[in-house]
Amino acid sequence: MTPIKETEASWCRLPADIWLKILGLLLDDDTSCAGAAAVSRQWQAVIKPRNFARIKITPARLADFDFMTYRNRHLVRYLWLCLELEECCYPNFRRVTIADHHLISTSFRTLFGNLRSWDPHGNLTLDISIYSPSDMKFETDYLTVELDIPACEINNNNKWAGKEIRRRCVLDDDLKAHFRSLMSKRRGWGHIEKRQYGEWLAAGFSRRVRPASGMGGEEEYTPMSSVEMEFQPEPGHLIWRRLPSVPVVTSVLLRQQTRRRWHTKRISGLLSRLPRIQEIHYEPWREWLQRRQDLQDDDFMDLVQSLPSTLKNLVLFGIFNQHYVAILRDCPPVRAPSLNLSQAIAQASLNLECLSASYLADASFFFDACDPSMMWPNLRSMALTSQLLRPDTSKKTINALLQKAATAVFGMPKLETLEIWNGRKGVAALLRYQPSRATLTWKATWELDISSSVIQAFEKIGPTHCVGKCDVVKELLDVGLIDPHGDAINVLKHVCTILRPISLQQILTEEKFLQSTT
Repeated sequence: MTPIKETEASWCRLPADIWLKILGLLLDDDTSCAGAAAVSRQWQAVIKPRNFARIKITPARLADFDFMTYRNRHLVRYLWLCLELEECCYPNFRRVTIADHHLISTSFRTLFGNLRSWDPHGNLTLDISIYSPSDMKFETDYLTVELDIPACEINNNNKWAGKEIRRRCVLDDDLKAHFRSLMSKRRGWGHIEKRQYGEWLAAGFSRRVRPASGMGGEEEYTPMSSVEMEFQPEPGHLIWRRLPSVPVVTSVLLRQQTRRRWHTKRISGLLSRLPRIQEIHYEPWREWLQRRQDLQDDDFMDLVQSLPSTLKNLVLFGIFNQHYVAILRDCPPVRAPSLNLSQAIAQASLNLECLSASYLADASFFFDACDPSMMWPNLRSMALTSQLLRPDTSKKTINALLQKAATAVFGMPKLETLEIWNGRKGVAALLRYQPSRATLTWKATWELDISSSVIQAFEKIGPTHCVGKCDVVKELLDVGLIDPHGDAINVLKHVCTILRPISLQQILTEEKFLQSTT
């Protein structure tokens, strides 16, 4: 056997660019390379930070979590808390069991109990995913629960930079095969089958369905995404109040793959235990009845109004799918924006550095709520959707919106990027203003004549921004490339962060699946 010293000496004699290339190829692999850290101290110095940078936490791992990370806490940048709830029966979707409540509350207490002793340093992201095998069993088998992908691993074309992510479904192969055969065209669409299929797709819609037991009669149920997580046996807000303060966490991700609706009081309670919170990514599912959506927007407005003062970045994305409209009754084709919620977001944005609000607020309502005296002293980027950006809207109306946006930009001395956009089937539009480049970019599936008054309004914003002429750049997009709104996001190539990259990938995957089965 070659002596260890001789092996290390041989490794050290290699040129640095060669052994760095070897390590680079090793780190590009999705498989764990923890064992490779024992090869040499040089390998350990490179591999160890990578191994501890992102950690997945399950209830089974929580017992040893403190021991595992005690010596390497300073290397941890991302914690993914995965909580798998019990599988439930089809007609009982509304029931979240006592065991589930206990699992959630115990997991958060244990995790926060460990994190409270961590020294606040740098940035630490807490990603929370709560799911059940029933999410796939009684909806569709394409649903996945996956690790978030950092922006640095995505290239400018919004494609995966490297190997495609491994899919991790919580559904066994036999069950998948059963539901594939159920939806097969060879079996046809029986009345009950088609109705059940609609129920599986309707992640946020309540209706009456035939009980799975087949005992006759009908029973009303509330699907998973409409269930509020009432963490019993004690009220949910008390659980958060009893959690210790955790200064080390600076970012929270509540992604769309958690299809159960977070109650806003629970989110507010969670944020109250994070005194250094600076960034929130929240991707709530829409409600499929307008009256339920109005109630949800009222609760959401309370959350926005209670955001902590330490918050710098806020990214909100309302998850929806236009295919559901063809299956569900009484479902509006497009989510109606809330005036009050838009106004609340406008007020909350005054202390932010980055704001993105898609399909929850409307840019028109947002800028209507902006007083000429309002100031955003730290704001660097803003992205808002507007339903006015569509080809059947008059040019006068769209230019009026852009005029209001230019007026608001007067109060944003540090602004680097403003994006007003819209995306749905067959429609994609983006107006981007970048002061440092003195450019207005219009990228859409139809032509728009930006009025001279709008251009002059942006030109007059200097000297805090651009001085002199503002160039207008236009790009006409192919309508055929825009099917779901996920395609619009891909084609528009936003500069601002709109949603998590893995969430976009899951939206596109869902769209492809629904197109192949309808």
